[in-house]
Amino acid sequence: MDLILIICTCPKKDSDVIARKLIMQHLVACVDIVPGDFHFVGWQTTSPHENEATLLITTSDELVEEVYESILEIHSSEIPIIVNIDIRESYSSYIEWLQESLSSYFDEIN
Repeated sequence: MDLILIICTCPKKDSDVIARKLIMQHLVACVDIVPGDFHFVGWQTTSPHENEATLLITTSDELVEEVYESILEIHSSEIPIIVNIDIRESYSSYIEWLQESLSSYFDEIN
C-alpha cells in the first residue's frame, strides 16, 4: 500500500462536512483542516476569495478515487483544487500509524 497526502482547498463551510464524511467512511487515516486561506485566481481581477480552508488528507493509493468521489459530492467549487503527493519517504512512525489506521478499511471490505 502506497500512502498519499491529498491537498484540497475548499470553502470553509464545506471543510468540516468533507472531513467528517471521509473519516466516517473509513477512507482516510486523518484530515487536518487549515483555516484562513486566501484563494487568488489568475484570471479574476477582483479581490481574493476569503473563507477558504485547506484540507490535508492522508489515505492510501488504493482509496484515492473513492476519496475524490466523496469530496466532489460535497465540494461547492466548479473545479476544486485536489492534488496528491506520494508520502512513502516520510517519518517511519507516522507511516506505520497510517498503515494501521487504513488497514481497518481493508479488513472491512475483505
